[in-house]
Amino acid sequence: MTPSLLFWFRIGVYLLMAYTLYTYYRAARKRGYVAPKTGRDYKDLSGDLLTLAGGVFILWILHNNYQKPMEKVLSGKNESFPELVFTNMANGKPAALSDYRGKLVLVNLWATWCPPCRAEMPSLSDLQKDYATKGLVILALSDEDPATIQSFMQEHPYTFTTGAYTGSHPIVQDVNTRPASVLIDREGKVIDMVVGARGYSFFKGWVEDHLGTGK
Repeated sequence: MTPSLLFWFRIGVYLLMAYTLYTYYRAARKRGYVAPKTGRDYKDLSGDLLTLAGGVFILWILHNNYQKPMEKVLSGKNESFPELVFTNMANGKPAALSDYRGKLVLVNLWATWCPPCRAEMPSLSDLQKDYATKGLVILALSDEDPATIQSFMQEHPYTFTTGAYTGSHPIVQDVNTRPASVLIDREGKVIDMVVGARGYSFFKGWVEDHLGTGK
């Protein structure tokens, strides 16, 4: 799999932290002592410590919200995804995830205010068009006001099903990053989950093996 933008961002944070340690070590060797003695030494050390603390915080956020999001919703794969009831924006009628049993379902949680969500929607729309006859259903669900979702979708007539949901649900409570996508098999069990925007090639590879269309 091609490394994602998130992967390279994480690498960049590690490199920044390593460079900070290196520059402090080089400066300490140049002046002949490690512990700060002058006011400028303390100022430089404070800046370096803030940079390192910021790096640690960013990595913690990435780990907490990106690295293993499924463990925050379920204890593992192959468990049934908790029922999710929503309003189908196409007809305004209530629907449920269980209505799609027998289909491979890709649940994409998004928001109109989320640029990465909007960026990946054309890929999801193409995916739905290409694999609908093979049993794939894409549900793009948002917890925003239905009028806001409807207004957005009128300007973007995508092929997937769009819905608005409310109420308590584990994925809403514990995974606070958008977009988040969950792949659910024909029996309603979780196959995998990713957080963050993806492109068509990723989603294509993600669903093909489970649709029986892999090469």
